[in-house]
Amino acid sequence: MESREENIITKYLTGTSPDERDIKLYRQALAKLSPGASLNQDRLWNIIIKHPAFLPYIDAGLGILEPRHPLRLRIYILLAILETNPRYAKIFLLNFLAKSKPLIFIQCFYKGLTAFMRVLIGICIVKTIILMYHYIHEQRA
Repeated sequence: MESREENIITKYLTGTSPDERDIKLYRQALAKLSPGASLNQDRLWNIIIKHPAFLPYIDAGLGILEPRHPLRLRIYILLAILETNPRYAKIFLLNFLAKSKPLIFIQCFYKGLTAFMRVLIGICIVKTIILMYHYIHEQRA
């Protein structure tokens, strides 16, 4: 497995590239936990490699359609590793003390609306990929 996987997922989760520690721990975790792979993951992952901007949508769609999908398990594994790195503390530990309550409400509403839109778009993307795969498979048979 190449570090491209770690790079794409880390950029999705933190907006930055992983350091060597994160890559090493991720590979060790994958070797121990073996989250598995499926044809769906390969199709989805190939699209994500070509278009990394689709990862948030595919992740959101899989969260509804297939929450235990191997791609999501890999995201969870890397998320757990990144949360242990002090480098990302400001990303994962929000500081609400300095903000006003109306601003917190607006931020939460915006985050919720964004998440809802990602889910809708993600479901459409994932369903389209699955339907295309089945259509292509039927044409070959």
